[in-house]
Formats: sequence, structure tokens, C-alpha cells
Amino acid sequence: MALCDRLEEQAREGERLGAELMASLVHVLTETDPDGGGAVEPVGFSADTPSVAAPEQANTSEIPGAKSAHDVFPSEADKRAESKVTSEVDTRFKEAVLVGAIVKAFFDAGGEPIGNFRLQKAVYFARRHNGEHVGQMEYLKKAAGPYNPSMKYSGGIAIAKQKSWLREMRGRFGFGHVPGPAAEEMENWFAKYGFGDPARWVAEHFRFKKNEEWETLATVDYAMEHLQSLGVEADAAQVLQYIRADDEWRPKIEKLRLTEMSVGTAMLEVKALFSAESGDDSV
Repeated sequence: MALCDRLEEQAREGERLGAELMASLVHVLTETDPDGGGAVEPVGFSADTPSVAAPEQANTSEIPGAKSAHDVFPSEADKRAESKVTSEVDTRFKEAVLVGAIVKAFFDAGGEPIGNFRLQKAVYFARRHNGEHVGQMEYLKKAAGPYNPSMKYSGGIAIAKQKSWLREMRGRFGFGHVPGPAAEEMENWFAKYGFGDPARWVAEHFRFKKNEEWETLATVDYAMEHLQSLGVEADAAQVLQYIRADDEWRPKIEKLRLTEMSVGTAMLEVKALFSAESGDDSV
């Protein structure tokens, strides 16, 4: 029976990988490059993927390697003491490093894989924590979005998997990502780009939230950011109208049970999470 179970799981995994490969092929052939200039570049030919060795050894105190509670969720004083490194995600390789840092942070904290839905949102939250804005990212208003399709097929997730920094496995809640056989290679890149802190921050603030909460906060934050870029300091009614006016996002109102009150509550949480962080970075 154990052998049958393993064979059945292998068959399901083969079907899943086949479907994902076909989706990847369709994406590469049809999806326009967010940076402009034709089809999305296949992961193996990404121009910004370094082929050089890892950076020189950094101070190991900056590398989140231990699994103690203190190392997984360091104190605010420890976080402020970490060196401020330019950590904007401006290449696909940097995105892969951030993806790897987040997968490791969640695995260290709970021992469970993080699925694609959460990993997409976790990268979004980490970048917003770092002070980046929606206009600097490639997230789209898809049904379960904000969603960045290139990250899965030719960007950070694809590159991290190609380099064996992470791998997929089944956990208690389904398939997801865990550190891979070459995960140790990421450690110095975490220190170089300063991605250890935002990865741990996301794990600390979002690990125990439900998927609906992740989606609500990401959706409301995206709407606020977009409206602000248009010069609108939106209130809850305007954010709700923004969501209702979009064909892709309109079903979220029923799915997430969005009302002016719930949107207003999410706006307060978003401001507490990201506005204060941006303010700290500007000091």
C-alpha cells in the first residue's frame, strides 16, 4: 500500500509538472515582457542572472541561519541594527534571492512549505516593506491578485528552482516551496542585498493570517497605491469603488465579503504596516 501511495503521488506530480510546463510554454510564447521588447525571456537565458560565484563571505551575524525563535523573529532593536543595504528588487536575480529568503524564513518559522498563492503575496509585502511602490513592480490585477505571472515562469521563482535554491514538496496544506539542496548558496546573497530582514518581517507579520486576509490586504494596498499615483488620497468608499469598477477584481467583493467597514479596517492595517516602514527608511 505504501508503494502504491508513492506511485500514485509520483503520477500526480508528473501530471502537475506537465501542466505547469505547458502553461510555462504558453506564457513564454504569448506573454509580453513587462520591460518591453517582445516575449518573456526563458529563465535559462535571463540577462540579469549572474553566472559568477557567490559574493565574498559577509559577517555571519547578518545571515539568518539559526532556527531559534530569536533568529527567526529577531527583536526590533536587532532589526534596526542590521546594515541598511540598497534592497530594491530591480532584476530577476534579485527577485530570486528575495523568493529564496522568504521560503527559508517561512520554513524556519513553521517547517511547512509556502504555496504559490502566499509566495506571490509575500514577495509583494516584502517589497512594500522595503519602500517600493506598485508602480515599481510588475504585479497585475488578476483574479486572485495582485499577481506577477513572470515571477513564476521566468522570474524569481523559476530562477530559484533552476538553481536548486528551493524545491517543491507536499506539506499539511498541500504543495509548496521549501529550501532546496543548494539553499546554502543563497546565504551570502541575502546579506549582500539585505533581504533577510524583509523576509523575516513577512513571516512574522503574516504567517498566522488566513489566505483571505492576505488577499484583502494586498488588494486594498494595491488600490490605495494606484489611486495615490493618480493624486487621489482615497477613502474606504473610493477604494471599494475602485475594486468594483474592475472586471477582474469585482468578484472579490463577494468572495472576500468586502464592505466599506472591512475595507476601512484593511486600510488602517495597511498604513500601519507600510507607511511607518517607509517613514523609518527615510530617516
